[in-house]
Amino acid sequence: MLCCALRIKCVEDTMSTLARFETDPEHEKWLDEIVTLPEGAYLRKVSVDTLKREGKRGNVAILELSARRRGITRREALKKSSTT
Repeated sequence: MLCCALRIKCVEDTMSTLARFETDPEHEKWLDEIVTLPEGAYLRKVSVDTLKREGKRGNVAILELSARRRGITRREALKKSSTT
């Protein structure tokens, strides 16, 4: 019985932490920052080529920063991948 109570407490703590992150403006700002494709690929746990292919398929939004630079927001990189 104590084991179940500890699990419930742990789940409640986790949920309150998630709720705090969802409303934390600093966390939102961090998520909306644009990162390089290599960093985005690392966050997504795929190669840069795979990330580019997902962008061409329309699964992720890759941003054109200049004529030669591309980026992705952390929020977009951390979204659940449809390929994994």
